[in-house]
Amino acid sequence: MTTASPVRAVPRVAGQPALGLAGLLLVVPVAALIAVGAGGADSSVVVLGPLVTFALPAVALIGFWWENWPGSRLRPGWSGLLDTVLITIAAVLLTMLGQSVVGELDLRGIFDPAAGPEHSATFPETLPLGGAAFVAMLQLTLVCEGWPLRRLGGFAGGVAALAASWGVALLLTSVGGDLGALLVMVGAWQVWFFVVWLG
Repeated sequence: MTTASPVRAVPRVAGQPALGLAGLLLVVPVAALIAVGAGGADSSVVVLGPLVTFALPAVALIGFWWENWPGSRLRPGWSGLLDTVLITIAAVLLTMLGQSVVGELDLRGIFDPAAGPEHSATFPETLPLGGAAFVAMLQLTLVCEGWPLRRLGGFAGGVAALAASWGVALLLTSVGGDLGALLVMVGAWQVWFFVVWLG
């Protein structure tokens, strides 16, 4: 009978809780700055909520499918910056796509929290679509372990997973109505089981 080697677990917990607390010292001020960055908490939610939601599939794409490429080709100080810039660009483009699907493309409706009713708002109208795309991306990536798209390779498989997740999201939101609470629960359990508990 063989037992699992404890060697794999040591690097994951060796620096804890100090490493986790040090990470909080960075994350909490940035989160507080973002929370008021667009003129207060309410305005920040209206502007950043959809952008962050639509960024999540891109985060999964770069993190899980591309294994931090293309940033991984650069020095550590620059790798995270490049991936962050790419995720930001993807967030804006995918938010624009989501806005076009739900209403009509209107940049002021994306970036101006005080845009009037004549502008196509992204909050909360686009959130079910963005949430569904993220949940579908997690399903393809973590729950199905990339099957059957992994055989296409990391880059092509990831792009195919992103496209497929959007197809599923469009289907779900067209037939399912308001799925917001359900999508949050499904996404939370996917992360809990397949990221925190490693499947």
